[in-house]
Amino acid sequence: MLYFGVQAPVAFMDKWVYAFLGGLLAMMHPMAPAAAPLPKSVVLTGWAQHPDGEDIVLRYDRSRLGKWQHAVQARATADGRFRLSIPALRTPGEAELDIGSEPALLYLHPGDVLQVSYDAENYPSSMRFKGAAANPCNYLLEYYRRFQSPDDSVQQMRQMALKIVPTLQERRRLATEERTRQLAFLKSYAAAHPLPAPFRQYARRAIQMQWASWQLMLPLTVKYANAHDAQAAEKLDFPSLNAQLRPDLLPDTALTEYQVQQVLELYGNNLLFNRSHFFATGQPLDEREPPLVSGSQALAQLTAQVRAAFGRNMSADLAVGYVLAKYIQRNGPAGAEALLDMVQQHTRDPAVLQALTSSVQHHQALKAGQPAPTITLVDDRGKKVSLADFKGKVVYLDFWASWCAPCLAEAPAAAKLRKHFVGRDVLFLCVSIDSREGAWQKALAAYSLRSSNTVHLRDGGEWEAATAQAYLIGSVPSYIIIGRDGRLMHLNAPRPSDAKTTALLEKALQE
Repeated sequence: MLYFGVQAPVAFMDKWVYAFLGGLLAMMHPMAPAAAPLPKSVVLTGWAQHPDGEDIVLRYDRSRLGKWQHAVQARATADGRFRLSIPALRTPGEAELDIGSEPALLYLHPGDVLQVSYDAENYPSSMRFKGAAANPCNYLLEYYRRFQSPDDSVQQMRQMALKIVPTLQERRRLATEERTRQLAFLKSYAAAHPLPAPFRQYARRAIQMQWASWQLMLPLTVKYANAHDAQAAEKLDFPSLNAQLRPDLLPDTALTEYQVQQVLELYGNNLLFNRSHFFATGQPLDEREPPLVSGSQALAQLTAQVRAAFGRNMSADLAVGYVLAKYIQRNGPAGAEALLDMVQQHTRDPAVLQALTSSVQHHQALKAGQPAPTITLVDDRGKKVSLADFKGKVVYLDFWASWCAPCLAEAPAAAKLRKHFVGRDVLFLCVSIDSREGAWQKALAAYSLRSSNTVHLRDGGEWEAATAQAYLIGSVPSYIIIGRDGRLMHLNAPRPSDAKTTALLEKALQE
């Protein structure tokens, strides 16, 4: 008898019999390695009310480095029907269904057959899954609505409470209470809607990892919201966090999960900068405070500290990889040159080693004075545009997305900056990484982003967009200044709201 794809436990006496026979056979014959599970197909059929006419994309098989490795896509028929099929899925795990303003997180098992319905004009609240394997996906939808959706008034009240709570200790208490509510919801949902055992483990781990992310983020939020508590918020109690998180017990199979990857990255950032500056402020690299760690010897000590917390396993390799990647990003090409030996010495995971080595080499090609990588895309009016078309002008390159709140928050300052340079040789080239053209066009109109000295392009690959990868874009918004000669001037330029931006563009016009 199968229980959501997991074999039901045998009777008590049977377990002893099987254990005895297994032990006897093991003594008689060397144990053969366990066979890898056979891949099975996954089929997702759906019906959409008011389809928007764009491709529906299902991404799956996320790597340990956070990238989706495979995707299938379809377009709804005139009556809203569509079918997506993954030919061979080997292990259970997260997937991403991109059908609206923001992707929906799914959890798929090999062999799943699912049906989904939704109204494109009321997404994601209208989405529902049906089928024998639907419970995990419906749980994730309901979890999002209860605890993460910005439209949830209860969630807004909780977020407001976090903003007004004055001390780090009280904020941590609220974060822990939120974790308790989430675990209680998981328990009650599983009681009413049976969930496979592997998924329950995944869901509990995701809640715990989200709590850990809050712990890693809270010191900075307290510091900037409450100056009187800044000193108390400056440092994290890593031993206490490790005691609850137990990063050394993370299974290798969890390293492809989003919440786990976020914790590993935040963990390294806090050790390197003693604050989550990158995530909480989004400030350009050259505007952030210098890292607490500098030099190869100090960095080696830091990687040893990470390994002491995570143990000798793949999660330690990945956490060390995040630390080294952030160090490379922060120090630029000069730091990258001195780091190649350390990358090879402290990283055993071949995938992480390859990614870090590639990052080092890529940084070398993006030094100031090097030719800016080529950009050729279609603009918001359907015209093909190339970066080379603007040679002779200073280009302020802006990477953004319609779903990025910090990007949209820059709209008033960007409008003011564009107005300042109207009629002069400055071109504002905005590249959206939105996967959906409709969301991009809607944001252009809603936030009045067009102007006579602005060109809007879209490279719809999200983080895998070729243009974003060419410029090493790891977060949005990101800004770059390119000189009249088409060469890089400032790879990590300040935002439009920063007073330094106007001065940098004025200076670029004189060179």
